[in-house]
Amino acid sequence: MSKMTKRLMGILIFMSLLLSACAGTPNQESTGQYFDDSATTARVKTALMSASITDYSLVSVSTSDGVVQLNGYVSSDQQAELAGTTAQGVPGVNQVENNLVVKASD
Repeated sequence: MSKMTKRLMGILIFMSLLLSACAGTPNQESTGQYFDDSATTARVKTALMSASITDYSLVSVSTSDGVVQLNGYVSSDQQAELAGTTAQGVPGVNQVENNLVVKASD
């Protein structure tokens, strides 16, 4: 093998290893999916802030494979429903798991 062929083979092996490191596994999402989910989470958080969800700081948002989970507390059933429908309308959201709980008034 020539020196150039060996170098090219080395580059190809390196690139294949690099690309395989970005692939997902059954227990871990791929790098691309991670970034997509992170962007979806950010869009959902922005939408919820704009939707006048009271006590937004008590709501957490997470996304995995386009499935958004809403967890935390809101002040009414209407707020929980508004949060769910708002999240469902965000691009990139395939499904919403609305686990919001109405907190008891003091």
